[in-house]
Amino acid sequence: MSKTFEMMWDCSYCDTKKLLGKSHKHCPNCGTAQDPTQRYFPPDEEKIAVEDHEYVGRDIICGFCDAPNSALAKFCTECAGPMDGTKTVQLINEGGEITNQTPKPKQTKNSAIQWFFGIIAFGVIILLVLSLEEEKKVTVSGHSWSRSIEVEKYKLVTKENWQDRVPTNGKIQSCKNKKRDTKKIEDGEECSTIKKDNGDGTYNESETCETKYKTVPIYDDWCKYEIKKWTVVRTETETGNDLQPSWPTVSMRTCDMVALNCEREGKRKSVYSVLLKDEKNKIHDCSFEENKWKEIQEGNSKTMSFGSVTGLIDCDSWDAE
Repeated sequence: MSKTFEMMWDCSYCDTKKLLGKSHKHCPNCGTAQDPTQRYFPPDEEKIAVEDHEYVGRDIICGFCDAPNSALAKFCTECAGPMDGTKTVQLINEGGEITNQTPKPKQTKNSAIQWFFGIIAFGVIILLVLSLEEEKKVTVSGHSWSRSIEVEKYKLVTKENWQDRVPTNGKIQSCKNKKRDTKKIEDGEECSTIKKDNGDGTYNESETCETKYKTVPIYDDWCKYEIKKWTVVRTETETGNDLQPSWPTVSMRTCDMVALNCEREGKRKSVYSVLLKDEKNKIHDCSFEENKWKEIQEGNSKTMSFGSVTGLIDCDSWDAE
């Protein structure tokens, strides 16, 4: 609900203070016409309510004597001049400043769009720079390989998780209350008073309220539990620089039936690399599938692509014509 109050103004001729914006179109002490640009919002303790106020629009300024008149006036109450082609008074904001008669549209959305496309353009430029390549001649200077086998053991391990995420075959040992998340709950209202200049010597005052929220923690049970599972306990590795790779020999405690401390072979991994020397004797390496790796002979030369900025070799360019 809004209420209407009188603006105030000070006479610039006789310095009379706190004259009423609607009731005193002229200074009662010296007769000087009110200057609408000098209107201001009164302090709360000095507000004068306007009863049964009928708003007819902003005051209009006389083109002959600059006196403010009602929007319905046909002739100026100060000089009796006709009010044709007059302009409306400027409004006062809550900071006491005069606002533009025609507010400029906000540029927030356009600015955000410009920033967005600016960031995209910058990213495209960076990608283009990083994609620049140069050709260099390289010579195969050697080979290397690595093969590994993970060894897993069926063992009892201790893990932690939220109680509702503990596996069905896990045995809970202990739990404690722990913060898991947060949520927002209503925490009253935050209200503010808004004052709006009507432009006719009065202003409307209204209260707007927004719900306040506060963040509170959500607690749950964090549990320590035991579970039997296959776990990687070691990795056996074999390496070499020849063209005859072999898998490492692995000793394991195997079992006919799954039981604690039984072992089994896990994942196998292999890497086959070719060492390439450029014209400045800098060594680079590229990994290939085993069959292709064996076909590449030491001493062979090839022109390959390198990043102009990064200096990194493009291993896929080995197959380029």
